[in-house]
Amino acid sequence: MQKNYRVLVTFFLLFSLLFLLSSSTLFFIKSSWMISQEKTLAGILKILLPHIFSFGLYIFVVVHFLLFTHYKNTKTLQWLIYVTFLGGFLEITSSFLMLSGIAFFSVLKFLSFVILHLALLYSLFLIQQSLINRQ
Repeated sequence: MQKNYRVLVTFFLLFSLLFLLSSSTLFFIKSSWMISQEKTLAGILKILLPHIFSFGLYIFVVVHFLLFTHYKNTKTLQWLIYVTFLGGFLEITSSFLMLSGIAFFSVLKFLSFVILHLALLYSLFLIQQSLINRQ
């Protein structure tokens, strides 16, 4: 069971790292700093509705992995929960704010994406360290 758990955590760690690198690169290639006027509320909803479920499930799984470590009742866990929730919430809602045409919200979207994934990577790193220390 311990080995399966370690494989799963390692997979999530590699997936998160590669997803952060590829998505950040794609963000800059597509020049998302510029707000396109073609985006509508319906277009954003088509993209965001599946992402709300996937972000929520991904955050849920990673944060619950932390409950099996020695960080269960620490300030670190509380901090990570707040940062991941805030990063995920801002990443999802900043798309709606970008409809107003203010360029700051595209920067907010990118920063919240990076903060969310760095918090998730740090969480997975803590889980991995906890698994290594148990041996």
